[in-house]
Amino acid sequence: MAVPTTGQWTAGICDCGGCGPCMGAFFCYSCLYGRVVHRNKHFPRTPEETSFSYVNSDCLIMTLVNYVTGGCGWILQFLKRTEQRERFGIEGSGLNDCCCTFCCSPCTLAQANLDLKTRAEGARLLDQNGAPAQTYEKQETGMVYQPPAAPVEVQHVHEEKH
Repeated sequence: MAVPTTGQWTAGICDCGGCGPCMGAFFCYSCLYGRVVHRNKHFPRTPEETSFSYVNSDCLIMTLVNYVTGGCGWILQFLKRTEQRERFGIEGSGLNDCCCTFCCSPCTLAQANLDLKTRAEGARLLDQNGAPAQTYEKQETGMVYQPPAAPVEVQHVHEEKH
């Protein structure tokens, strides 16, 4: 999938990115929220490259806010959605973010997760100049330095040996 640098989300509001994120968004909303916030903080690195845990501080904050306010955690997600939209130059408005997040928090959370994942994959493939990044594989052994070869005497055909 081509990654737009600006203008639009990389996935639609109903495109969750597979069964896992979709189920996570509906049944373990706080954990997926924690993952999305973590992806945003550590962009473009993968959660596996960082000290990610599904039960992180953002997950606990979302759980606490939902428990204390009776389900108003969508406001936290609305703020993070707006932050993500502005960071990547995605078209839209605060009102649109608010309405989408209020009406279907799991859908917008799955969309944000997939968008960050897709953008991060694209960013890891490009260097600072926008060119494809060089990928190097770690060698099992270090470099081996060969000593210079001993100089060889070359005799010309017309020279006589003394």
